[in-house]
Amino acid sequence: MTPKIKKVKILASDQPGPRKVIVATTLHPIQDFPGQEQRIFEIEKLIDQAADQAEQMYPGEELDLIVLPEEILTGGDPNRSPAEKALKIDGPEMKRIRDKARQYRTYIVVPLALAENDPDEAIYN
Repeated sequence: MTPKIKKVKILASDQPGPRKVIVATTLHPIQDFPGQEQRIFEIEKLIDQAADQAEQMYPGEELDLIVLPEEILTGGDPNRSPAEKALKIDGPEMKRIRDKARQYRTYIVVPLALAENDPDEAIYN
């Protein structure tokens, strides 16, 4: 049985349409691992650059989302196992990423190996 279609009435609106969503994607070499402190410093600068570029391109608008590359926090050291590379969600590295997200009022996607509270527990990617 074919459903009956009722008349649809479309009304004009003076409301603006949806706003443009501003997304930044980033690239960063991970082949050489300079150490965790240096790497997080580099990432913070990358986030600053993304926010600055978004402000230049879209003055007065806020950056909605920054997408970081896979393994940006811990990649580049083939001698470390995934368990050794895994970070805790409440660790100092993620706190600094959260601080940057708050500073720019944005969301940041951080692909990483995530450790549970016990380092012997499962690691999530």
